[in-house]
Amino acid sequence: MNDNEQWARNIIRRTDQDCRPRWEVFDSLILQMSQNCKRCLNIGAGINEEFDLADLFKFAADTDIQYPKDLKKRNIPFLQSDIMHLPFKNNSYDLVLLRFVVEHLSDPEGAFQEINRILSPRGQVLIVTTNLISPIILIPKIFLSYRLRKWLMKVIFRAHGEDIFPTYHRINTKRAYRKLSHILSLKDLMYLQDINWTRRWLFLLFYVFHLKTKFFHMEFLRSNIIAVLQKN
Repeated sequence: MNDNEQWARNIIRRTDQDCRPRWEVFDSLILQMSQNCKRCLNIGAGINEEFDLADLFKFAADTDIQYPKDLKKRNIPFLQSDIMHLPFKNNSYDLVLLRFVVEHLSDPEGAFQEINRILSPRGQVLIVTTNLISPIILIPKIFLSYRLRKWLMKVIFRAHGEDIFPTYHRINTKRAYRKLSHILSLKDLMYLQDINWTRRWLFLLFYVFHLKTKFFHMEFLRSNIIAVLQKN
C-alpha cells in the first residue's frame, strides 16, 4: 500500500466507512460467484493487470485483442481473440468477466450474442464499466476529442497508451442493459464512484463527488456501473 492509498483510506475510514473502491466490490462479487461457478472467462484481461482466478475456479482463462507482455507471469491460459469471435464451444463457461470492456464495443448486441453462446445455462456476466450519465464521464466525452482524452488519461491517471481504446458508450446506462433482456437478463446493477488515489487532488475531487451523490440520494450520477447479467 503506497502513501497516497494509505492517506486516502484514512480519510474514507473517518468520513464514510461504507465506501468501497470499485475493484474491491468487483473482486468480492467474483469471490461470491465462484461458489456456484466452475469455469470462468476473463475477456479483455489487459496487459498490466490480472485477477487471481486459478484458485477460485476449476478452469479459468484470459482473452484480449492484444498479446500480453506479461504472459509468463500469468497462472491461467491466455488466448488472443476478438470478443465478436470467441474461440470456444457453446456453453463453455459459467461466468464471464468484463472489466472496462463494454464501453469500447461498437456492436454490443453482437458481442453479447457471442457471450450468450459460450455461457452455460443460467451462466452469468459480471461487468464493471463507466456510467455515461455521470457528468464526470459525459462532459469530457461531449467537449473533448478522443486524442485529448487519451492524453489526459496518460498524464492524469498514468494510464499506458496501449491500454487506451476509442469509446462508444453504447452499453453504459441501465436502460441500455434492459434493452439487452432478450439476450441476457439484468440481475443486478449498482453505481460506484471512482476512488482514484493516483493523485491526491484527484482523489479529493472524486471522493467529494461520492459524498455529494450519497447525501442527495443521486448515486445514479456516479462514474462507474457494476452490472450482473444472466443467461435466460
